[in-house]
Amino acid sequence: MKKGQRSTTLIELVVYIVLISVVILALSNIDTFSRYHVINSDRGTKVQNEVSFVVDHMTKNIQRAIGSIMIMGEAPVENFGTTGSFYCFNIFVDEGFDGIIGNGRRGDEGDHWVRYRWNSANHQLWYYANWSLKPEEYEIISRRIVSFSRVIPLPGNECTTVEIRLAARWDPTQPASVDNPEVYMVANVGMPSVSTH
Repeated sequence: MKKGQRSTTLIELVVYIVLISVVILALSNIDTFSRYHVINSDRGTKVQNEVSFVVDHMTKNIQRAIGSIMIMGEAPVENFGTTGSFYCFNIFVDEGFDGIIGNGRRGDEGDHWVRYRWNSANHQLWYYANWSLKPEEYEIISRRIVSFSRVIPLPGNECTTVEIRLAARWDPTQPASVDNPEVYMVANVGMPSVSTH
């Protein structure tokens, strides 16, 4: 080495490596932290979108309900309660949007029964588009529902309004946590074509 030329000492080299390591570690932690929160936020959004779709689906059919206990001999929205791991409810819908009540058991004039059936064992919600004529055909509209309470007629509304309560989780087999977000929705739905007289 030439006289007067300065070299890097071992202490300077160690300090330099420590400083670079701290910067790299900080950037790595920021990246890991942000990915963790983005993933959890994405999961929560997906669950919320799925529950929102289910509530909208039910709302659409409940609003299409038509009938009267006096005319049909049964309510246009029937709760079947829990049987084993299943909870079911049926809705008599006005298929033709004509406001005329057909014979729901035969499907006259296009009016028919639709059914929602929740299986608490596998967390699936099944939709039967025409329960009256094709009770064997269904579509799975959700696989994340952890709670589906009864469709309850609201007091004072003479059975023209019902309440839907749903809860879903990203992984329905595990308890709710930061990694497994749970979404709970309640909807009050009016049935404009249902008569109480």
